[in-house]
Amino acid sequence: MRHRSVGAVGRQACAALLAAVGAGCAAPPAPSAAAGDLHLVERGRYQALYDGRGRIVRLLQDEDGDGRAEAQILYWPNGLPRQGEIDGDRDGRVDRWEVFGTDGKLQRIGTATGGAAAPQAWEHLDARGRVTWREPAR
Repeated sequence: MRHRSVGAVGRQACAALLAAVGAGCAAPPAPSAAAGDLHLVERGRYQALYDGRGRIVRLLQDEDGDGRAEAQILYWPNGLPRQGEIDGDRDGRVDRWEVFGTDGKLQRIGTATGGAAAPQAWEHLDARGRVTWREPAR
């Protein structure tokens, strides 16, 4: 069975978020003199954080406008997703964690239910996005 993680919730959401930020927040900020500078761009329900070189570091989405992000995507320096945290039931707590390789491919998905603060189980995926094994979180 092919897993529809970031494909259903994450990968398409990630692409949509990037497109929205790219279109809605204008271009990334121009590089600054200090590489350690951070620049926050807010537009509607999105917030994008860029480093001093103009590379995206983090993207937040507040889908329902309640002031709490339902999705947070962290990025590798190469601009590809590194980690996603999603509050799928909108209770203010992350209930899905997605971990990507430096190539941007989804490697594993953690899930939690019942208000748990950390993943209760992890699913590991192959290069095609299929679950290869499941394990309880340690």
